Amino acid sequence: MKEGNRAGSVTKWLWSFHVQQTERWLEDMSNKGYRLRAFDRRRRRFYFDEQPSERATYRVVYGNQFALATSMRENGWRTAAESGKWHIVRSTKPREERLTEVVRDPLITRNERILNIWAFYFTMVFILTLMQISLFLIGLSGDSTIQVITSPMWSVTFLFFFAQVALFLFGLYSFFILRRENRELKLFDQESDPSMLVEDPSLTVKKWRFQFWLHPKAGEKMCIWLEEQERAGLKLRWVDRQGMRFVFKRSEPKEASYYMDKGSNYGAAHHEMGWELIYFTGNSSPYLWKLYRTYYNPTTEEKPIFYSDKASELYAVKRKVRYQIMISAMIIGIQLINIPPQVSRAIRDGEITGYHLFFFPLVGFAILLCSWFIISGLFYYFSQKRALGGR
Repeated sequence: MKEGNRAGSVTKWLWSFHVQQTERWLEDMSNKGYRLRAFDRRRRRFYFDEQPSERATYRVVYGNQFALATSMRENGWRTAAESGKWHIVRSTKPREERLTEVVRDPLITRNERILNIWAFYFTMVFILTLMQISLFLIGLSGDSTIQVITSPMWSVTFLFFFAQVALFLFGLYSFFILRRENRELKLFDQESDPSMLVEDPSLTVKKWRFQFWLHPKAGEKMCIWLEEQERAGLKLRWVDRQGMRFVFKRSEPKEASYYMDKGSNYGAAHHEMGWELIYFTGNSSPYLWKLYRTYYNPTTEEKPIFYSDKASELYAVKRKVRYQIMISAMIIGIQLINIPPQVSRAIRDGEITGYHLFFFPLVGFAILLCSWFIISGLFYYFSQKRALGGR
């Protein structure tokens, strides 16, 4: 076909869940001589023109208002296609010659919103399942019998059940795919050095570190551990939102200062002081926390501190403790609500069943653990207040 002739279209149903895979697919199509002309987000359809084969880089951008900045145009970026809030840009410049990249934050935030919706759905399914199991156990432990009543609408019931199973399976697929997609998008944004993006198994180190986030010193201990990894020649590349799984790249040993904060803003003052925001959970995430890092020379410099004034540092400590106390108090309140009905039932029946032998110790342990979190949080706050006052 001659240059400029239309070569047809391709439908990709879940392309927005696999953004980076879609980008690589578009680059492969360009190498084969098919250049993207347009796409329809509703029909999930991509339209191509047949062109001479060329190497091109594609990026998918998400946002209400999008316009290529002058610096982006100077680096060869051009808009290839648009549909609604979705924009696809391309550049024929090699990576080593490009000085700018697209901003992924709106796309990450969009994925975070979808993840939060699915997380809420799974939470409701879990709670409803526990309620059904509790009712079933209560029925088994009593004198009542369970009767199954026939119904002419069983076909509708089974149809609804299979629809729920299909929705649950699709939710699981979407949740894990978007989590992986966001992890890779954040990793791409955080690494300005292209060599850091190369997956070399000999240079990549993965580690797990379990921690109690409700403990007030959890973030501080994590930062100390990360600083030890830097001294051992392991540079942090990525961490999951729970702060338990870490990916490092082997590098030169350096002295680094890490700081973890919940919900703080990354201002220009911190940037000018050398602090870089290396990880954040996303602005729409309910588990909002951010991780900062800066490097220094221990022979000529003191270890940098994130907050230069005592008032800001004390406010950060107060915010951490307040979060810890709020979550712990909520868990205690829920358990205290569940105890009276079970006690009344045991007194009414005149016996303690196997369910009670499982329920009461578990609830008691949860209340004691959360009470300890509250007390330790208060002690931590007042000790930090005294320390900052004496600084």
